[in-house]
Amino acid sequence: MKNKKMSKGLGIVLFIISCCIAFVSMAGIYFCATSDIYQRSTEALYESASNDLLNIYSMNALSAYKSDFYSSRFKQSNFEYGVIKLDQDEDINKMDLNNHENYLYCNFDQDVPKDIANIYTTGITDQTEFNVSWSFLFNESRISTPNEQVFYDIDEICRYQSSIYARVGKKLYLTEYYDDELFDVQIRDLNNKEINQYTIIGTEEPASFINDNQILVEEAPKDMETYAVVSFVKSPLDTTKKDGFVKLKQMISIAKVMSYVIIATAIMSIAAIFYLLIRLISVSGVIEGEDGYALKGFQRLPIDGQLLINLAIVLIGDYVVLIASNLNSKLFLVTIACFFIVLAFLGINMLMSLVANFRVGGWWHRTLIYRIWTLIRKILNSIAQRLSRMTMSKRLIFIIMGLTLIETFFVVLFGASPSIWLWMMVEKLFIIAVYQYFNNQWKAIGTSIRHIANGELQYALPVELLDVEYQAIGTDINHINEGLDIALKEKMKSERLRTELITNVSHDIKTPLTSIISYVDLLEKHDHYDEETKQYLEVLSRQSQRLKKLIEDLIEASKASTGAIQMTMESVDVPVLLTQVIGEFEERLSAEGITLKVTNRVGDNAMIEADYRYLWRVFDNLMVNIAKYSQPDTRAYVDLTADDQHIVITMRNISKEALNISSDELMERFVRGDSSRHTEGSGLGLAIARSLTELMNGEMTLDIDGDLFKVTLTFDRL
Repeated sequence: MKNKKMSKGLGIVLFIISCCIAFVSMAGIYFCATSDIYQRSTEALYESASNDLLNIYSMNALSAYKSDFYSSRFKQSNFEYGVIKLDQDEDINKMDLNNHENYLYCNFDQDVPKDIANIYTTGITDQTEFNVSWSFLFNESRISTPNEQVFYDIDEICRYQSSIYARVGKKLYLTEYYDDELFDVQIRDLNNKEINQYTIIGTEEPASFINDNQILVEEAPKDMETYAVVSFVKSPLDTTKKDGFVKLKQMISIAKVMSYVIIATAIMSIAAIFYLLIRLISVSGVIEGEDGYALKGFQRLPIDGQLLINLAIVLIGDYVVLIASNLNSKLFLVTIACFFIVLAFLGINMLMSLVANFRVGGWWHRTLIYRIWTLIRKILNSIAQRLSRMTMSKRLIFIIMGLTLIETFFVVLFGASPSIWLWMMVEKLFIIAVYQYFNNQWKAIGTSIRHIANGELQYALPVELLDVEYQAIGTDINHINEGLDIALKEKMKSERLRTELITNVSHDIKTPLTSIISYVDLLEKHDHYDEETKQYLEVLSRQSQRLKKLIEDLIEASKASTGAIQMTMESVDVPVLLTQVIGEFEERLSAEGITLKVTNRVGDNAMIEADYRYLWRVFDNLMVNIAKYSQPDTRAYVDLTADDQHIVITMRNISKEALNISSDELMERFVRGDSSRHTEGSGLGLAIARSLTELMNGEMTLDIDGDLFKVTLTFDRL
């Protein structure tokens, strides 16, 4: 495992090194391409560069032409030159350059090769400055020449960007600087000031210009003299003289060879980058010795969080590079190199993290954007839920407060006049007025709907008082009112006709049934029948009695549902009546193996107002239901409880049949828990009990939980 980690770390190091080599190689290729190193030969490159070098040598030769201080030094180089003083308007190109009498000084004896000769012309005064390094020309440190001046009489001096500006009297001098130590003497006892604090030359004199030495001087000084330096390189080049031309020749030769070496280096480094990139990606997120992927270390951070961290590092690095660029060239190069190494590391690390996250999956849900969006969505959903539970008035207050906060934020941010604050107040008042107007419309509609819900079907909404947008709704509500009134009347009429039909048919059936029961009773009184005949008579008697009971229940259910029963309300002691009813069912329940548990939590004083006879019928129907439909060998429970206002009777039992219907369906008429209907019963017992309970101002509810059957009766307590 340790070796694997070392290999991975080594791969990253090699990748960074390859990136650095590739960057340097590509920069070298770009330099060679822009410098025409690939297109031009070595001789052509040398000829072009030597002309620039001749200008530098010419300027230095001109600075020492009045003295033999450096004449001997130029003789030791490949630099052949001569100095000519030009009269006003004299053209150097028309002079005979091979006539040595025209020269103030020259160090060559041969004719001037015009095809390769270089002519350098400039104006010189007594105050001309020459600040040129001699280290490249003669491979030694810079030495002040007798003609060179030092700024001991400077009035003001400052640094601005890459230049030093100095004022001496009316003159402003401009000199490039490369090393702070070069100007220690010049800036002694002086304070740095901004350049815009100076009186720029030209305000007191008509004009100015910058000469070849980059020194700003007054135009056309009276003591200015014009000189020309005719120079060329000794041919053939003497390589024993270690001057600038020999160095230049060597540098160009090396550059020509290296221009092709860096191409090969760039190709190999780019190939190494791709190879290492593929290798590092292939192991990114892989669990060593297992099948699967996992995130490690920095990879566990959200992808967008990693991007932000990398971006912050890049911005800080860029700022450091910017600071280094203004301090020192060597420090700047070192900073650039370190910054590029950091970029390469961040790039490969980010790419490996992306690959690992994609392999593991679910990367989107781990991002900061997703988490922030999820949080915002939860907040918005919470606000929406709270708003949905608010009244319209509270919603309006919430909206006005939110709008006020937003407007105040922008007002504080951008500023506002008193008219803006006034407009904000008028805006809120307008919103409140509009809300109040439409709220009154909805209140009128809501009042109409409540009247209809309370059964006031004759109530009519004043449509003419509503807004045009709501008049159609008001008209429809009034039509609904009328339709409900008609439908209710039709339903009541239909219910009355059905009840009358059931009652009449039941009476018509009951009359012949009574005769059948009477004759069956007479036949049973004779004893001369055989056993088979007696069995037939017994069945006939039992079924006729059942039919009679069904007809009586049907008539009673019809009367109870329509309220046609005359109730005789009196004070009834519920515990006493309930005990009497239960006593009549003890033997029957015992035969079925049903154990009845009675719990009385109210004592003996539990009085209600009810019809004694019909309350008995309610209890009787419920006990019959327990006896018929309870699972044998189980327990049934009767609980009597009370509070200050109500008496509650609860009956519970386990059904022998699966109850696959709802409690509402079971309370309908002719519906039985025994869907096969192989047991006795009409399916009217619960319906009759509920109707009678409601006629006595009570309430009956039915609950079914699996096979548990529970009936609850609630009456007002006296």
